[in-house]
Amino acid sequence: SAGGRAPLLNWFSSLVASEAHLPQLEAELRTARAVAVETLPLDQGKKRARVLAWSFMSAPERAARGRVLWGDAGREQPQQPRG
Repeated sequence: SAGGRAPLLNWFSSLVASEAHLPQLEAELRTARAVAVETLPLDQGKKRARVLAWSFMSAPERAARGRVLWGDAGREQPQQPRG
C-alpha cells in the first residue's frame, strides 16, 4: 500500500482503443506491481475496444475490503472460466 495506508480503490480501469497498446500497458502495470490485470472486450457493431482493469490488491484483500464497505454484498463473485 502507498505510504503504509490501505488503498481506497479495489480496481482501476481505462478504455484502450488499440489492441496493439495492450502488451506495453500490461508490462507497465506489472512493473508498477499491479497484482491483477484483466482485459475485457468491448464490442459495439464494427467498433472494437477493450477495457484494461487492474488492482494493486490480491483477491483476498479485495474481498475483505468489499466486506468492510458493503457487507455480504461486497463479496467478489468467483470468476467464470474463460473459453
